[in-house]
Amino acid sequence: MSPATVTAPASRSAGLLADAARLVSEAFELLANDEGATGLAREDFATLAGDCEGLRHRIEATQVVAMARYAAIEESIDPVTGDTTEVQHPLGHAEEFADTDLGAALNWSPRTASGRLSDAVTAAERTPRLLRMAGHGQVGMAQVRAVGDELLNASPATCAVVEDDVIRAGITGWTTRQTARRTRTLVLKWETGAARQAATRERRRELGVWFTPHHTHGLTSMTATLPSELAATVHGIIEEHAHHLRDMSTTPKPLAEHRVDALADLITNQAEVTTTLVFHVPVRATGTTCTRALGDVTIPGIGHIPAEVITRLTRDLDTTLVRALTDPTTGVLHDTSSDAYRPGVRIRRFLEIRDQHCRFPTCDTPARACEADHVTPWPRGHTTPANLQLLCKHHHRVKHESVRLTPFGGHPDRQVSAWQGRMPSWVRRGRVTPRSTGRKPRTW
Repeated sequence: MSPATVTAPASRSAGLLADAARLVSEAFELLANDEGATGLAREDFATLAGDCEGLRHRIEATQVVAMARYAAIEESIDPVTGDTTEVQHPLGHAEEFADTDLGAALNWSPRTASGRLSDAVTAAERTPRLLRMAGHGQVGMAQVRAVGDELLNASPATCAVVEDDVIRAGITGWTTRQTARRTRTLVLKWETGAARQAATRERRRELGVWFTPHHTHGLTSMTATLPSELAATVHGIIEEHAHHLRDMSTTPKPLAEHRVDALADLITNQAEVTTTLVFHVPVRATGTTCTRALGDVTIPGIGHIPAEVITRLTRDLDTTLVRALTDPTTGVLHDTSSDAYRPGVRIRRFLEIRDQHCRFPTCDTPARACEADHVTPWPRGHTTPANLQLLCKHHHRVKHESVRLTPFGGHPDRQVSAWQGRMPSWVRRGRVTPRSTGRKPRTW
Protein backbone atom coordinates (compact mmCIF):
# COMPACT_ATOMS: atom_id res chain seq x y z
CA MET A 1 0.00 0.00 0.00
CA SER A 2 1.51 3.30 -1.04
CA PRO A 3 1.91 6.24 1.39
CA ALA A 4 -0.47 8.30 -0.74
CA THR A 5 -3.15 5.62 -0.35
CA VAL A 6 -2.72 5.64 3.41
CA THR A 7 -2.60 9.40 3.97
CA ALA A 8 -5.26 10.57 1.50
CA PRO A 9 -8.32 9.35 3.49
CA ALA A 10 -6.78 10.63 6.72
CA SER A 11 -6.13 14.03 5.15
CA ARG A 12 -9.68 14.18 3.82
CA SER A 13 -11.13 13.21 7.20
CA ALA A 14 -8.99 15.82 8.94
CA GLY A 15 -10.08 18.44 6.42
CA LEU A 16 -13.76 17.63 6.94
CA LEU A 17 -13.36 17.84 10.71
CA ALA A 18 -11.55 21.17 10.35
CA ASP A 19 -14.42 22.50 8.22
CA ALA A 20 -16.94 21.25 10.79
CA ALA A 21 -15.01 22.90 13.63
CA ARG A 22 -14.96 26.20 11.73
CA LEU A 23 -18.69 26.07 11.03
CA VAL A 24 -19.52 25.23 14.64
CA SER A 25 -17.37 28.14 15.83
CA GLU A 26 -19.23 30.46 13.46
CA ALA A 27 -22.56 29.21 14.80
CA PHE A 28 -21.35 29.80 18.35
CA GLU A 29 -20.33 33.38 17.60
CA LEU A 30 -23.74 34.07 16.03
CA LEU A 31 -25.56 32.74 19.09
CA ALA A 32 -23.20 34.39 21.58
CA ASN A 33 -23.67 37.75 19.85
CA ASP A 34 -26.86 39.48 20.96
CA GLU A 35 -27.35 40.91 17.48
CA GLY A 36 -27.07 37.48 15.86
CA ALA A 37 -29.63 35.99 18.26
CA THR A 38 -32.17 38.76 17.72
CA GLY A 39 -35.47 37.61 16.26
CA LEU A 40 -35.21 33.99 17.42
CA ALA A 41 -38.06 32.64 19.54
CA ARG A 42 -37.66 30.49 22.64
CA GLU A 43 -38.54 27.33 20.72
CA ASP A 44 -35.87 28.20 18.13
CA PHE A 45 -33.21 27.97 20.82
CA ALA A 46 -34.63 24.61 21.93
CA THR A 47 -34.36 23.39 18.33
CA LEU A 48 -30.76 24.61 18.13
CA ALA A 49 -29.94 22.80 21.38
CA GLY A 50 -31.37 19.61 19.89
CA ASP A 51 -29.33 20.09 16.72
CA CYS A 52 -26.21 20.47 18.88
CA GLU A 53 -27.06 17.23 20.68
CA GLY A 54 -27.19 15.36 17.38
CA LEU A 55 -23.92 16.97 16.33
CA ARG A 56 -22.33 15.91 19.62
CA HIS A 57 -23.38 12.30 19.00
CA ARG A 58 -21.77 12.42 15.55
CA ILE A 59 -18.52 13.90 16.89
CA GLU A 60 -18.27 11.38 19.75
CA ALA A 61 -18.90 8.47 17.39
CA THR A 62 -16.25 9.75 14.97
CA GLN A 63 -13.75 10.00 17.82
CA VAL A 64 -14.63 6.48 18.97
CA VAL A 65 -13.96 5.06 15.50
CA ALA A 66 -10.63 6.91 15.31
CA MET A 67 -9.60 5.57 18.74
CA ALA A 68 -10.65 2.01 17.89
CA ARG A 69 -8.65 2.08 14.66
CA TYR A 70 -5.66 3.56 16.50
CA ALA A 71 -5.79 0.73 19.06
CA ALA A 72 -5.95 -1.87 16.27
CA ILE A 73 -2.60 -0.79 14.78
CA GLU A 74 0.54 -2.38 16.20
CA GLU A 75 3.80 -0.59 15.51
CA SER A 76 6.75 -2.90 14.85
CA ILE A 77 10.34 -1.64 14.65
CA ASP A 78 13.11 -3.56 12.91
CA PRO A 79 15.93 -3.97 15.49
CA VAL A 80 18.60 -3.76 12.76
CA THR A 81 17.44 -1.04 10.36
CA GLY A 82 15.15 0.87 12.70
CA ASP A 83 12.43 0.91 10.04
CA THR A 84 8.89 1.22 11.39
CA THR A 85 6.14 -1.08 10.13
CA GLU A 86 2.50 -0.78 11.10
CA VAL A 87 0.55 -4.04 11.44
CA GLN A 88 -3.21 -3.57 10.98
CA HIS A 89 -5.35 -5.84 13.18
CA PRO A 90 -9.15 -6.18 12.92
CA LEU A 91 -11.29 -3.76 14.90
CA GLY A 92 -11.58 -5.07 18.44
CA HIS A 93 -7.85 -5.57 18.86
CA ALA A 94 -6.23 -3.32 21.48
CA GLU A 95 -2.48 -2.76 21.26
CA GLU A 96 -1.06 -3.24 24.75
CA PHE A 97 0.01 0.32 25.52
CA ALA A 98 -2.46 2.16 23.29
CA ASP A 99 -4.26 3.72 26.25
CA THR A 100 -0.97 5.01 27.68
CA ASP A 101 0.04 6.54 24.35
CA LEU A 102 -3.30 8.20 23.74
CA GLY A 103 -3.78 9.37 27.32
CA ALA A 104 -0.48 11.23 27.39
CA ALA A 105 -1.14 12.81 23.99
CA LEU A 106 -4.68 13.99 24.83
CA ASN A 107 -3.89 14.95 28.44
CA TRP A 108 -6.21 12.31 29.90
CA SER A 109 -5.63 10.63 33.23
CA PRO A 110 -4.64 6.93 33.00
CA ARG A 111 -8.06 5.86 34.26
CA THR A 112 -9.88 8.07 31.75
CA ALA A 113 -7.68 6.92 28.87
CA SER A 114 -8.09 3.25 29.73
CA GLY A 115 -11.86 3.53 30.12
CA ARG A 116 -12.47 5.54 26.97
CA LEU A 117 -10.26 3.36 24.80
CA SER A 118 -11.87 0.22 26.17
CA ASP A 119 -15.33 1.66 25.41
CA ALA A 120 -14.22 2.55 21.87
CA VAL A 121 -12.87 -0.93 21.15
CA THR A 122 -16.01 -2.55 22.58
CA ALA A 123 -18.33 -0.33 20.55
CA ALA A 124 -16.49 -0.99 17.30
CA GLU A 125 -16.35 -4.74 17.86
CA ARG A 126 -19.65 -5.59 19.56
CA THR A 127 -22.13 -2.88 18.53
CA PRO A 128 -21.05 -1.71 15.04
CA ARG A 129 -24.59 -0.87 13.87
CA LEU A 130 -25.35 1.19 16.97
CA LEU A 131 -22.03 2.97 16.51
CA ARG A 132 -23.00 3.81 12.94
CA MET A 133 -26.36 5.12 14.17
CA ALA A 134 -24.49 7.36 16.62
CA GLY A 135 -22.32 8.56 13.76
CA HIS A 136 -25.49 9.78 12.07
CA GLY A 137 -26.85 11.39 15.24
CA GLN A 138 -29.65 8.88 15.82
CA VAL A 139 -28.48 7.63 19.24
CA GLY A 140 -26.02 8.88 21.81
CA MET A 141 -22.68 7.28 22.60
CA ALA A 142 -23.82 6.93 26.22
CA GLN A 143 -26.50 4.50 25.00
CA VAL A 144 -23.98 2.66 22.82
CA ARG A 145 -21.64 2.30 25.82
CA ALA A 146 -24.50 1.04 27.99
CA VAL A 147 -25.24 -1.74 25.48
CA GLY A 148 -21.54 -2.54 25.07
CA ASP A 149 -21.01 -2.87 28.82
CA GLU A 150 -23.74 -5.50 29.04
CA LEU A 151 -22.36 -7.40 26.03
CA LEU A 152 -18.74 -7.46 27.16
CA ASN A 153 -18.83 -11.15 28.15
CA ALA A 154 -21.41 -12.25 25.56
CA SER A 155 -20.66 -14.35 22.50
CA PRO A 156 -20.59 -12.72 19.04
CA ALA A 157 -23.89 -14.42 18.20
CA THR A 158 -25.55 -13.01 21.31
CA CYS A 159 -24.13 -9.55 20.55
CA ALA A 160 -25.69 -9.60 17.08
CA VAL A 161 -29.09 -10.78 18.34
CA VAL A 162 -29.23 -8.27 21.21
CA GLU A 163 -28.16 -5.42 18.94
CA ASP A 164 -30.98 -6.35 16.55
CA ASP A 165 -33.47 -6.47 19.43
CA VAL A 166 -32.59 -3.07 20.94
CA ILE A 167 -32.68 -1.36 17.55
CA ARG A 168 -36.02 -2.94 16.70
CA ALA A 169 -37.43 -2.09 20.16
CA GLY A 170 -36.70 1.62 19.69
CA ILE A 171 -33.47 2.45 21.51
CA THR A 172 -33.56 5.97 20.03
CA GLY A 173 -36.25 6.89 22.56
CA TRP A 174 -34.62 5.33 25.63
CA THR A 175 -32.60 6.96 28.39
CA THR A 176 -29.16 5.57 29.21
CA ARG A 177 -30.48 3.81 32.32
CA GLN A 178 -33.39 2.28 30.40
CA THR A 179 -30.94 1.13 27.73
CA ALA A 180 -28.72 -0.64 30.27
CA ARG A 181 -31.64 -2.29 32.07
CA ARG A 182 -33.39 -3.52 28.92
CA THR A 183 -30.14 -4.73 27.37
CA ARG A 184 -29.36 -6.67 30.55
CA THR A 185 -32.77 -8.33 30.32
CA LEU A 186 -32.11 -9.34 26.72
CA VAL A 187 -28.65 -10.71 27.53
CA LEU A 188 -30.13 -12.68 30.41
CA LYS A 189 -32.67 -14.11 27.97
CA TRP A 190 -30.07 -15.25 25.46
CA GLU A 191 -27.02 -15.86 27.64
CA THR A 192 -27.46 -16.06 31.43
CA GLY A 193 -23.78 -16.38 32.33
CA ALA A 194 -22.79 -13.26 30.41
CA ALA A 195 -25.47 -11.19 32.16
CA ARG A 196 -24.30 -12.29 35.58
CA GLN A 197 -20.67 -11.57 34.74
CA ALA A 198 -21.61 -8.12 33.44
CA ALA A 199 -23.48 -7.30 36.65
CA THR A 200 -20.60 -8.51 38.82
CA ARG A 201 -18.07 -6.58 36.75
CA GLU A 202 -20.13 -3.40 36.96
CA ARG A 203 -20.35 -3.64 40.76
CA ARG A 204 -16.62 -4.22 41.15
CA ARG A 205 -15.78 -1.38 38.78
CA GLU A 206 -17.76 1.09 40.87
CA LEU A 207 -16.29 0.15 44.27
CA GLY A 208 -13.72 2.44 45.81
CA VAL A 209 -12.83 5.32 48.12
CA TRP A 210 -11.81 8.68 46.65
CA PHE A 211 -10.48 11.93 48.10
CA THR A 212 -10.81 15.24 46.26
CA PRO A 213 -10.17 18.85 47.29
CA HIS A 214 -13.39 20.60 48.34
CA HIS A 215 -14.36 23.93 46.81
CA THR A 216 -14.25 25.38 50.35
CA HIS A 217 -10.67 26.14 51.35
CA GLY A 218 -9.37 23.79 54.03
CA LEU A 219 -11.89 21.00 53.38
CA THR A 220 -11.63 17.67 51.55
CA SER A 221 -14.41 15.50 50.12
CA MET A 222 -14.27 11.75 50.73
CA THR A 223 -16.51 9.59 48.55
CA ALA A 224 -16.99 5.87 49.19
CA THR A 225 -18.92 3.41 47.04
CA LEU A 226 -19.60 0.23 49.03
CA PRO A 227 -21.67 -2.94 48.71
CA SER A 228 -25.13 -2.08 49.99
CA GLU A 229 -25.03 -4.52 52.91
CA LEU A 230 -21.68 -3.12 54.08
CA ALA A 231 -22.88 0.47 53.61
CA ALA A 232 -25.91 -0.24 55.82
CA THR A 233 -23.64 -1.54 58.58
CA VAL A 234 -21.24 1.41 58.33
CA HIS A 235 -24.12 3.89 58.30
CA GLY A 236 -25.64 2.39 61.45
CA ILE A 237 -22.33 2.45 63.33
CA ILE A 238 -21.57 6.07 62.37
CA GLU A 239 -25.07 7.25 63.30
CA GLU A 240 -24.98 5.53 66.68
CA HIS A 241 -21.55 6.91 67.55
CA ALA A 242 -22.41 10.41 66.27
CA HIS A 243 -25.52 10.59 68.48
CA HIS A 244 -23.43 9.38 71.42
CA LEU A 245 -20.87 12.14 70.80
CA ARG A 246 -23.63 14.74 70.59
CA ASP A 247 -25.15 13.58 73.88
CA MET A 248 -21.74 13.80 75.57
CA SER A 249 -20.75 17.12 73.96
CA THR A 250 -20.84 20.48 75.71
CA THR A 251 -20.55 22.44 72.43
CA PRO A 252 -23.36 23.42 70.03
CA LYS A 253 -21.88 21.47 67.11
CA PRO A 254 -24.49 20.19 64.60
CA LEU A 255 -25.06 16.47 64.14
CA ALA A 256 -23.34 16.58 60.73
CA GLU A 257 -20.08 17.64 62.39
CA HIS A 258 -20.46 14.90 65.00
CA ARG A 259 -20.83 12.42 62.14
CA VAL A 260 -17.44 13.56 60.83
CA ASP A 261 -15.92 13.10 64.29
CA ALA A 262 -17.55 9.68 64.58
CA LEU A 263 -16.18 8.57 61.22
CA ALA A 264 -12.68 9.77 62.12
CA ASP A 265 -12.84 8.04 65.53
CA LEU A 266 -13.94 4.73 64.03
CA ILE A 267 -11.30 4.78 61.29
CA THR A 268 -8.36 5.82 63.48
CA ASN A 269 -9.37 3.87 66.60
CA GLN A 270 -6.81 1.07 66.20
CA ALA A 271 -4.32 3.06 64.13
CA GLU A 272 -1.14 4.76 65.27
CA VAL A 273 -1.08 8.17 63.59
CA THR A 274 2.02 10.36 63.43
CA THR A 275 2.42 13.65 61.57
CA THR A 276 5.54 14.56 59.60
CA LEU A 277 5.97 18.11 58.36
CA VAL A 278 8.61 18.66 55.67
CA PHE A 279 9.72 22.28 55.37
CA HIS A 280 11.26 23.23 52.00
CA VAL A 281 13.93 25.75 52.99
CA PRO A 282 15.89 27.75 50.34
CA VAL A 283 19.54 27.34 51.31
CA ARG A 284 20.21 31.10 51.16
CA ALA A 285 17.15 32.05 53.19
CA THR A 286 17.46 33.59 56.65
CA GLY A 287 15.44 32.45 59.61
CA THR A 288 13.26 35.54 59.40
CA THR A 289 12.50 34.88 55.73
CA CYS A 290 11.52 31.28 56.44
CA THR A 291 9.13 32.34 59.19
CA ARG A 292 7.43 34.86 56.95
CA ALA A 293 7.19 32.35 54.10
CA LEU A 294 5.16 29.80 56.07
CA GLY A 295 1.87 29.52 54.19
CA ASP A 296 -0.87 27.08 53.26
CA VAL A 297 0.19 23.53 52.44
CA THR A 298 -1.17 21.72 49.39
CA ILE A 299 -1.48 17.92 49.54
CA PRO A 300 -1.94 16.51 46.01
CA GLY A 301 -5.39 14.99 45.57
CA ILE A 302 -6.50 16.04 49.07
CA GLY A 303 -6.61 19.83 49.26
CA HIS A 304 -5.15 22.74 51.22
CA ILE A 305 -4.24 22.84 54.91
CA PRO A 306 -4.37 26.44 56.21
CA ALA A 307 -1.17 28.00 57.56
CA GLU A 308 -2.59 28.36 61.07
CA VAL A 309 -3.20 24.61 61.21
CA ILE A 310 0.39 23.94 60.14
CA THR A 311 1.63 26.32 62.85
CA ARG A 312 -0.44 24.45 65.44
CA LEU A 313 0.88 21.08 64.23
CA THR A 314 4.49 22.23 64.69
CA ARG A 315 3.78 22.58 68.42
CA ASP A 316 2.34 19.08 68.82
CA LEU A 317 4.61 16.62 70.63
CA ASP A 318 3.88 13.77 68.18
CA THR A 319 4.78 15.79 65.07
CA THR A 320 8.09 15.09 63.31
CA LEU A 321 9.77 18.04 61.62
CA VAL A 322 11.96 17.36 58.55
CA ARG A 323 14.04 19.91 56.66
CA ALA A 324 14.39 19.70 52.86
CA LEU A 325 16.99 22.04 51.31
CA THR A 326 15.99 23.45 47.91
CA ASP A 327 17.55 25.57 45.22
CA PRO A 328 16.30 29.14 45.85
CA THR A 329 15.82 29.79 42.10
CA THR A 330 14.40 26.56 40.67
CA GLY A 331 12.93 24.92 43.78
CA VAL A 332 14.77 21.65 42.95
CA LEU A 333 15.78 19.69 46.05
CA HIS A 334 19.44 19.20 46.91
CA ASP A 335 20.06 15.49 47.01
CA THR A 336 22.30 12.69 48.21
CA SER A 337 23.54 9.53 46.46
CA SER A 338 24.14 5.81 46.91
CA ASP A 339 26.35 3.17 45.32
CA ALA A 340 23.69 0.46 45.70
CA TYR A 341 21.03 -0.46 43.16
CA ARG A 342 18.11 0.16 45.50
CA PRO A 343 17.79 3.69 46.89
CA GLY A 344 18.14 3.96 50.64
CA VAL A 345 15.61 5.42 53.05
CA ARG A 346 16.95 8.97 52.72
CA ILE A 347 16.91 8.90 48.90
CA ARG A 348 13.46 7.31 48.85
CA ARG A 349 12.12 10.01 51.16
CA PHE A 350 13.82 12.63 49.00
CA LEU A 351 12.14 11.22 45.85
CA GLU A 352 8.70 11.20 47.47
CA ILE A 353 9.09 14.83 48.57
CA ARG A 354 10.35 15.91 45.15
CA ASP A 355 8.11 13.96 42.77
CA GLN A 356 4.92 13.78 44.91
CA HIS A 357 3.29 11.46 42.34
CA CYS A 358 4.06 9.25 39.33
CA ARG A 359 6.19 11.17 36.83
CA PHE A 360 4.35 9.91 33.74
CA PRO A 361 2.30 12.66 32.09
CA THR A 362 -1.26 12.96 33.50
CA CYS A 363 -0.72 10.24 36.16
CA ASP A 364 -1.35 11.32 39.75
CA THR A 365 -0.68 8.06 41.61
CA PRO A 366 0.70 9.15 45.04
CA ALA A 367 4.46 8.87 45.51
CA ARG A 368 4.14 6.36 48.34
CA ALA A 369 2.52 3.88 45.91
CA CYS A 370 5.20 4.32 43.20
CA GLU A 371 8.41 2.46 42.38
CA ALA A 372 11.85 4.05 42.01
CA ASP A 373 13.20 3.78 38.46
CA HIS A 374 16.67 4.55 37.08
CA VAL A 375 16.39 6.90 34.08
CA THR A 376 19.78 5.70 32.84
CA PRO A 377 19.89 1.96 33.69
CA TRP A 378 22.04 0.91 36.65
CA PRO A 379 25.03 0.44 36.96
CA ARG A 380 25.75 2.75 34.01
CA GLY A 381 23.45 5.25 35.67
CA HIS A 382 24.05 5.97 39.34
CA THR A 383 21.55 5.72 42.18
CA THR A 384 21.09 9.45 42.66
CA PRO A 385 17.89 11.49 42.65
CA ALA A 386 19.10 13.13 39.43
CA ASN A 387 18.90 9.69 37.79
CA LEU A 388 15.83 8.42 39.65
CA GLN A 389 12.13 8.98 39.16
CA LEU A 390 9.01 7.61 40.78
CA LEU A 391 6.65 5.66 38.52
CA CYS A 392 3.51 3.73 39.36
CA LYS A 393 3.72 0.00 38.67
CA HIS A 394 1.90 0.28 35.34
CA HIS A 395 3.94 3.17 33.94
CA HIS A 396 7.16 1.63 35.28
CA ARG A 397 6.43 -1.33 33.02
CA VAL A 398 5.45 0.99 30.17
CA LYS A 399 8.79 2.77 30.48
CA HIS A 400 10.76 -0.47 30.29
CA GLU A 401 8.68 -1.92 27.47
CA SER A 402 8.16 0.96 25.08
CA VAL A 403 9.35 4.42 26.09
CA ARG A 404 12.24 6.19 27.72
CA LEU A 405 12.75 9.23 29.89
CA THR A 406 15.66 11.54 29.18
CA PRO A 407 16.85 14.29 31.54
CA PHE A 408 16.76 17.84 30.26
CA GLY A 409 20.19 19.42 30.08
CA GLY A 410 19.03 22.87 31.14
CA HIS A 411 19.44 22.31 34.88
CA PRO A 412 22.83 21.36 36.31
CA ASP A 413 21.30 18.69 38.55
CA ARG A 414 19.37 17.26 35.57
CA GLN A 415 16.39 16.60 37.83
CA VAL A 416 13.81 17.71 35.29
CA SER A 417 13.02 15.05 32.71
CA ALA A 418 11.10 14.69 29.46
CA TRP A 419 9.18 11.73 28.11
CA GLN A 420 9.84 10.65 24.57
CA GLY A 421 6.77 8.91 23.20
CA ARG A 422 5.25 7.69 19.98
CA MET A 423 2.91 10.55 19.39
CA PRO A 424 3.43 10.49 16.46
CA SER A 425 5.86 7.63 17.25
CA TRP A 426 7.54 6.13 20.27
CA VAL A 427 11.29 6.18 20.52
CA ARG A 428 11.98 2.59 21.52
CA ARG A 429 14.57 2.41 24.27
CA GLY A 430 17.73 0.71 23.10
CA ARG A 431 16.33 -0.09 19.64
CA VAL A 432 15.52 3.10 17.80
CA THR A 433 16.78 6.67 17.88
CA PRO A 434 15.22 9.81 16.38
CA ARG A 435 17.94 9.80 13.73
CA SER A 436 17.16 6.29 12.46
CA THR A 437 13.44 7.01 12.03
CA GLY A 438 13.90 10.49 10.64
CA ARG A 439 11.18 11.72 13.00
CA LYS A 440 11.59 13.93 16.04
CA PRO A 441 10.09 12.40 19.20
CA ARG A 442 7.36 14.30 20.95
CA THR A 443 8.32 15.61 24.38
CA TRP A 444 5.81 16.26 27.16
